[in-house]
Parts: sequence; C-alpha cells; structure tokens
Amino acid sequence: GTGRWMMPSQYWATKVQYPDFTIDYYFLDTNIYDVFDPTVDGSNICSKSHNHKSSTCGPEGPESLQDCYGWFKRLWAAQEQWLHTQLDNSMADWQIVVTHFPPSYDWDFWRSISQEYGIDLIITGHIHRQEVHYEGPENPLHPTAWIISGGGGGITSEGLPDRAGADDEYGFMDLTLSRG
Repeated sequence: GTGRWMMPSQYWATKVQYPDFTIDYYFLDTNIYDVFDPTVDGSNICSKSHNHKSSTCGPEGPESLQDCYGWFKRLWAAQEQWLHTQLDNSMADWQIVVTHFPPSYDWDFWRSISQEYGIDLIITGHIHRQEVHYEGPENPLHPTAWIISGGGGGITSEGLPDRAGADDEYGFMDLTLSRG
C-alpha cells in the first residue's frame, strides 16, 4: 500500500468487544452539511469558486461539479437508511456514532434518531474547540451525550486560547470507556 491510513468505506460500522461490554461504532460522512449548489460561494465543497470546471472525484465521488450537490444528497440518503437498519439490528451494549459535523447542523435528524434508537454517544469535530454535552437542559439530545473533540487539524480555533490553558480551544480528547 501507500502507507496512508484509509477508511474501509464512505460510511461503515464495527463492533468492538471490550472485556465486559460491547460497542457498535458507526462512522458517517456528514459532508452534506457543507454542500450547496455550485453557484453558492463561501463554505461549500461544491462551490465553483473552489473547484475547477472539470473537477471530478473519480469513481468514489461526484463525476463533475454539476453532479457534486446531488451526489452528496444521494450519499446522505443512503447513509440515513443504512444507519436506521444498523441501529435497529444492534445487539451491542452501547451505540456510538462518529462523524465530522456536530449534531447542531441538523437537530431534527439527530434528535429523532437518538430518541428512536437510544444512541449513547455522538463523537464529532469540525468546530475547533472541545465541548461535552450530556445532562442538563442545554443538551437537546439528552440522554444521548455528544462531544466535539477539538484538535482542528492545525492552528485554528473558534476563539483565542488562554496561555495558561484555561479554555476549550485547540487540544485533543482522551476518552476512556467503561461498563459503568
């Protein structure tokens, strides 16, 4: 191989057997939240201002800039159906969803699927700070917990970091899971 880490698919699941419990992990491509008509500038994967007219992602993605928006919509529709089926058939003790964009990009979808299947945790990124949401009125998905892992893949953050570290900017999370 190339030595590069590659995910096995556009979206996928795996079951992990820990010493005294199991977790089904579901990995989703949520780029749909950053996809608009090619004429829309700004943050838009499909924007013609960010892509050459003859851009293509090859056989794994949109064949053209004109197909980009529709391709991501079809991908998301397929993932939604797949996730419902996977969660419906899960026999694991916990269900954890891992994705890039936080649930705040589509509260209705995440609230619905969390309530229907009792997802235990959603792990996300995109926003360059750390957040943990679990109990309390500020979590619209309660009892599903969700976190934003921070990191940001570089030196950008949502706010100014404090030199003493008294902030939620930058950083990475270390997550320890246990039965209870």
